[in-house]
Amino acid sequence: MKATKNWLRKYIDRTFTTEEIDVGLTQAGIEVEGVDDLSASFAGVVVGQVVEREKHPDADRLSLCKVDVGDKELVQIICGAPNCVAGMKTPVAKVGAVLPGGFKIKKAKLKGIESFGMLCSAQELEIDSALLSEAEREGIWTLPEDWEIGVDLKKAIGFDDVTFELGITPNRSDCLGMLNVARELGMMYEEKVTIPEVNDNSEDPAAATYVSVEIEDPELSNRYIARIVKDIKISPSPLWMQKVLRASGMRPINNIVDITNYVMLETGQPLHAFDYDKLEDKKIVVRAAKEGEKIETLDGIERTLDSEMILIVDGKKPVAVAGVMGGANSEVDDSTVNILFESAHFAYASVRNTSRKLGLRSEASSRFERGIAPEVSMYAVNRAVDLVEQMQAGSAVPGAVDAYPIKQEKHIVELDPARVNATLGTDINAEDMQSYFVRLGFDVIKEAGSDKAKIDIPYYRTDITRHVDLIEEVARIYGYDKIPTTLPVSATNTKRQKKEITLSERVKENLYGLGLSEIITYAFIHPEEYKKLQREEWLEKSVRILNPLSEAQSVMRASLLPGILNIAKNNIRKNQKNLQIFEVGKVFEQIKANELPKEERRVACLVTGDKIKNWYGYSNEIDFFYMKGIAETLLENLGIEGVSFVQNKEDSTCHPGRCASIMVDGKTAGSIGEVHPQVLENYGIDQRIYVMELTLDGFEEVLTNVKSYSELPKYPSSNRDIAFTIKEDVLDSDIMQVIAGASSDKLVDYRLFDVYNGEQIEDGYKSLAYNLTYQDSEKTLTDEEVAEIHQSIQNSLEEKLGAKLR
Repeated sequence: MKATKNWLRKYIDRTFTTEEIDVGLTQAGIEVEGVDDLSASFAGVVVGQVVEREKHPDADRLSLCKVDVGDKELVQIICGAPNCVAGMKTPVAKVGAVLPGGFKIKKAKLKGIESFGMLCSAQELEIDSALLSEAEREGIWTLPEDWEIGVDLKKAIGFDDVTFELGITPNRSDCLGMLNVARELGMMYEEKVTIPEVNDNSEDPAAATYVSVEIEDPELSNRYIARIVKDIKISPSPLWMQKVLRASGMRPINNIVDITNYVMLETGQPLHAFDYDKLEDKKIVVRAAKEGEKIETLDGIERTLDSEMILIVDGKKPVAVAGVMGGANSEVDDSTVNILFESAHFAYASVRNTSRKLGLRSEASSRFERGIAPEVSMYAVNRAVDLVEQMQAGSAVPGAVDAYPIKQEKHIVELDPARVNATLGTDINAEDMQSYFVRLGFDVIKEAGSDKAKIDIPYYRTDITRHVDLIEEVARIYGYDKIPTTLPVSATNTKRQKKEITLSERVKENLYGLGLSEIITYAFIHPEEYKKLQREEWLEKSVRILNPLSEAQSVMRASLLPGILNIAKNNIRKNQKNLQIFEVGKVFEQIKANELPKEERRVACLVTGDKIKNWYGYSNEIDFFYMKGIAETLLENLGIEGVSFVQNKEDSTCHPGRCASIMVDGKTAGSIGEVHPQVLENYGIDQRIYVMELTLDGFEEVLTNVKSYSELPKYPSSNRDIAFTIKEDVLDSDIMQVIAGASSDKLVDYRLFDVYNGEQIEDGYKSLAYNLTYQDSEKTLTDEEVAEIHQSIQNSLEEKLGAKLR
């Protein structure tokens, strides 16, 4: 939206500086995105007329011209433009003039003849080509015949002005019209704003004898006004209007089109003019377009419409796409005698979608898209008709045909000063608040014996419907910079964090402490990921996305492994081969059709490469037991008891014999293992990788914020070793379980320290050695007491597992 300094001056009787307008509009809440001083582009260029033109004696393509620039004598100028003819008016840069780019005009000699200036094209003056007709873009610029000779060109074309590029927020569509921008500026400086009066004879029935209006669906259009103007004289619009339009970034075309554009920029209400005599049945019908219906628009392109678009028809044929563009079959041209002005309100969502689908975006459609107050429509069309009559361009038929099935709702909102001050943290008295709304042009109805007042909201301020909207108005008029910085006073309650969140944070803290880095991946994956993991059965219970962005994100993950393996693959490709990473997230499983999927929180860890980098290089390569240590430490720190690891040969994602299920109280809680070589090949990874995936659901209940500590032992411990042979298929976890069951509380620690398979060991057996530590917190254990407990453990191993002492 562009506002110009000279145009604002028409409504406010005050000469504002550029800075005052900039600051005032900004403080009013209208962002000034840019300021452009049009007068700074060139200087010393005037309106001139070529009085005489003859061929240059020594150059076929040059013309020797005598030009009237308003001085006593004609000026001799040599011109090379082919469209230079005697009698034309054109911009003349006199000697000393400065053109865009700092180019200064000097006296010159061309082919032996002196030239005292330059006849200019619009391009040389850097006039936006969008403001010019095709003829005006070729050669030197041909100016209207009625322009005064010698006048500064900037003044003649409206470039003795400053434009302000305004950023209008979506809720302030009213400020897409200059009248309301002027209202905002006048409010900030407490200046009276003069709104042009119009001749409103809309109740006269005469117009109804010329045309009828029918709205089929009020949801698509809830107001349509038609006014008739007869005996139209198509001609250029007055210079003042052309100047305003050019400064606002619009090209003058003719008086009728220029009036519709001018009124749109002034009021924010788009208008359209139909050639009345081209309308069949003299009837206007507003309806939804039929699927596949076609219309040729003003740009000469045939458009195919759909049922979501709004169409204007004359009873027999389409004549306009509502809110977007008129039809070529009802266009106003030089032969037009009578016109019908349209001023309407259309559903903004429909106009926005139509504009997007047809690729047609204009000043009119952008205003309809924001939403326009229906009550503006009558003022706008009456303003247009008045301008036609002021220019003596036609004779208006009294009255208007106004179809208005759903009238705009009137809003009266109560102003409560106490509530305003409590919200803003200010101390503004009630009278000052009420005066703000008077400055805005609102009617204030005071309540006797109370600070409260009723605020009658004008029809054009559709953004104000509630008390909070009044608070916003008070804040911006009072001044955001004056509002003190205060902290709100309110009672707060301490709310405990959900256990699920606490558990996730505790898991992350522990894994950070173990040297792992967190990653985050998408919950949407490609179905092929399950094939890579050799777990195609997971796809059957996966949650499928109804409208995926791509096949690569078409199902929700049933495991965290695809994401963490893809991260590892990408890092290894970039030569980051030593990785220790983890992710905490949800996985999803569709248990029953037409029901919400089951969600489960898990943690997945991945380690690969070497362990720790020292000054002398990396230590040993990471193995299964390194990952197992991470799992054990994590579970221990979380306070999870009853943990065991059971060999799992059924997991096809992991290497046979190097995979285990993580058991908690006899139930499977996760898995751990070395990734299967085929899976690694599927992911394009050429080094060993160890992974763990563990469910977190159910662990919340064992979390405690209070850690328990035991007193340091006062009495010495006693260590004993036990070595025995046992069948190879007996697991360490089974042995540990027997040792723990056979001992008393005096056995405080036990660990495996040696495994041996050699010539002295029977086939199918292995030799194991354990170190056991005994201790009593109340006394020093005697050898006899230790021997008794130790013997009990030996007996249990022999009886339950068939162990043979060595």
